[in-house]
Amino acid sequence: MAMNSTALMTSEAPRCIRANTVSIIGALGPVTAIVLGYLGLEEIVTPLQIAGTALVLVDVVVIRLKPRTGASKAS
Repeated sequence: MAMNSTALMTSEAPRCIRANTVSIIGALGPVTAIVLGYLGLEEIVTPLQIAGTALVLVDVVVIRLKPRTGASKAS
């Protein structure tokens, strides 16, 4: 059931919000899983996971701060 709802949300989300926002939310999925696993399930977070999480977060910040060029404004 979780797989079907994820697939449905992934296919329907671009109709409601911009593709850039959908991709950022998708990139944050693994980060959220690591944080929730650590907080809720007391899983051990390795240095490699911390480095990967930091890389994803930096990427998300860079994408959000990058000025959009060539895109038409939606009315």
